[in-house]
Amino acid sequence: MFSLIDLLVLIIFYGHSFCQDLVLRFLKRAASNLQQPFKVIVPSRKLPPHDRRRILAKQLADFVHIYNKETDQMDLRRKMDQKLGNHSKDKENQGAVKEERFGQFTTIAR
Repeated sequence: MFSLIDLLVLIIFYGHSFCQDLVLRFLKRAASNLQQPFKVIVPSRKLPPHDRRRILAKQLADFVHIYNKETDQMDLRRKMDQKLGNHSKDKENQGAVKEERFGQFTTIAR
């Protein structure tokens, strides 16, 4: 079974420019959800295909690194709040994904 990241890497390296454009769209949208600023650089179409792929792969790897770091920080914060008995955010989290489902998602996505 492939994770989302595996599929994106396959698209970057073996896909056509249309597929690479989809990866760029994904990065732009996903980057806006990060807490840390992440600027997505669109490689010039004048570059050779292998250079475009390399740039996209590097940006995707950087995004995944930041995403994993932020996810780990959120998880740690949530666990500390639970240990300390801080339930002030319970109302904020209504309708949110349950912790175990979120953990399954992040495990698969990595």
